[in-house]
Amino acid sequence: RNSNIKKEGHPWIDWSDPSLKGQILRAGFKRARGILPKPSSPRSREAKPFLHQAGGLSDHKISLLSFSDNDDSGVGDENGGYVLKPLRRDHRGFLEIAFYEAILASQYGETDSPVSASWASFIQRVLDDGEDCELFLKEIDFIKHLSIFTPKCYGVVCQDTTIKGPPQPSPSSSSLSFLSKLEGSSKSDWEEEPGDEIPPNSYLILRNATQGFTKPCVIDLKMGIQTYEPTAPIDKQVREHRKYPQQAKFGFRITGMRVYDPHHEDADDNGYRIFSKHYGRHLQTENDVMDALRIFFSKRSKPTIPPRKQNQNRAIMPLSSEALGDLISKLHELESCFEKNMELSFHASSILIIREGDVTKGNDDCCLKSIDFSHICRKKGGDKGYIHGVQTLRSMLNDLQQY
Repeated sequence: RNSNIKKEGHPWIDWSDPSLKGQILRAGFKRARGILPKPSSPRSREAKPFLHQAGGLSDHKISLLSFSDNDDSGVGDENGGYVLKPLRRDHRGFLEIAFYEAILASQYGETDSPVSASWASFIQRVLDDGEDCELFLKEIDFIKHLSIFTPKCYGVVCQDTTIKGPPQPSPSSSSLSFLSKLEGSSKSDWEEEPGDEIPPNSYLILRNATQGFTKPCVIDLKMGIQTYEPTAPIDKQVREHRKYPQQAKFGFRITGMRVYDPHHEDADDNGYRIFSKHYGRHLQTENDVMDALRIFFSKRSKPTIPPRKQNQNRAIMPLSSEALGDLISKLHELESCFEKNMELSFHASSILIIREGDVTKGNDDCCLKSIDFSHICRKKGGDKGYIHGVQTLRSMLNDLQQY
């Protein structure tokens, strides 16, 4: 196990170990029971499509869902306290669960979480070898610092398919019912379920980062200069590179953006302008990317001066210098965090940025979250490409602030 976990370019943990997979999956499902209805409850927790998803939207992908903290407070409300992220059933889903478990384990002793204890014991077994004790301790310290920027995870749930049937790639407005895989099970049943495989229709429960914003503007940035693993097939490497060759130059790309702008002619029924991944792929130059960031950080929802035909995004609206300053500060902290990383590369990982779109609220804070951890690999020296992306983004924001 220790030899597998250290292979350059390979997944950061040995996902082929059935014992480890079963232990982590059972821990994730057990933890979810803390926020789901008790076995004696006559109803399950309902969820609805998450309205503020910016990236990861595709016809062949299952969308995010959301549900509220309290069944009586408007189940499935767009600003519900939790987001359900669909899990792939292969190694990608397991690696995502494992990384969130590692985040919790890095805080073991502070949170006194019984769930993190199982992961902490695994780490201790690895460290018993003694060869790489210092290396792993540094890794745990990095993950602990990164946890400041990650949404809190509350475990894993399965859709109750006996009630509504399997989810569709684009869920309708009708609610879906979810139950913990282990709800109502005895301890002996729990020890056998869910085994070492992710059950169908499984979801991660994450804290909703848009909660607290009235009209959240959201942008999803895929970070790094390389979005595929070193061991990926050649055809996938070529396909990923063709999506956005400028990824290697900028160190990030926009995969989706939602901007509250109810007066704009392209706004939807909820007052949002929607920018898809295809919009991001057409941003060829630094000025193109800067123009997209100008749209996102526009402070007012109605133009104050007529747009100029040669560049309709520049000088149309004033920018929120306060929000820019807040985000620049957070990016500096994130960069400092990744400078502690000497062993992991975060392929296809994203940064989620959220700001208030309702100018009447007077809220100029930005929320920054690091998300998507299903392609983390071992790499000596850490992830310089991710750091390059953070630095490029921060430089562009500095330029915007001085515009």
